[in-house]
Amino acid sequence: MGHSSLVFAPLQIAVLTVSDTRNESTDTSGEYLRLSATEADHIVVDEKNSHR
Repeated sequence: MGHSSLVFAPLQIAVLTVSDTRNESTDTSGEYLRLSATEADHIVVDEKNSHR
């Protein structure tokens, strides 16, 4: 019994980044998450940045 019948199903995800010490130009975590998800063939349906 192998796993040959498994099929990849892309996820639809939203990326939310929150920071009180960085702004959009210095906060790279949201971009990293978005790129990692899309490189893995998932779908980023929304992205929000909250910098306080």
